[in-house]
Amino acid sequence: MRRLPRVALVTTAVILLLCALVLSGLRFLLPNIDNYRQDLVDYVEKKTDVSVQIGKIEGAWQSFGPVLTLSDVALQSKTTDVTANTITVELDIWSSLFSLRWRFRDLTFYQLNVDYKVPLSLGDSAKGESLDSIEELFLRQFDHFILKESQLTFLTPSEQKTTLILPELSWLNDNERHRAQ
Repeated sequence: MRRLPRVALVTTAVILLLCALVLSGLRFLLPNIDNYRQDLVDYVEKKTDVSVQIGKIEGAWQSFGPVLTLSDVALQSKTTDVTANTITVELDIWSSLFSLRWRFRDLTFYQLNVDYKVPLSLGDSAKGESLDSIEELFLRQFDHFILKESQLTFLTPSEQKTTLILPELSWLNDNERHRAQ
């Protein structure tokens, strides 16, 4: 029992040292992240069945955590094409650590264009799975996000193309409540 305080002290010191090394590594990596852009794109394409193109990635470290700006982003899958002029992501690292889930300080999509190639219908399981993943991402993972000068194009159940133009949309998720402005 006399060794317990010493083991706890050593464990705490090792954890703090590892956190300091990770944060220092991120501070070094973020300004140079565009050099690793193709590696990141290859990793995402390997893990998902989505074709990814990113024109430029800029990164910086702020007091709250990393800030990433992705320019000229294009994603293509079997059911959806997505393009965005700029995506700004500000991760609140401290809030994320305390809540044990990703917390974003700011998530803004500029000129986001989403084109669904299949009708939005919950009856078909293949289509329902893609809607479930979109719902999980935007309604559960992100606390809030902003769309500026964006549009969503989708096929209605009668397979007519419809476009929803969004000059500016602010979305806030709070538990099971979802609010838009």
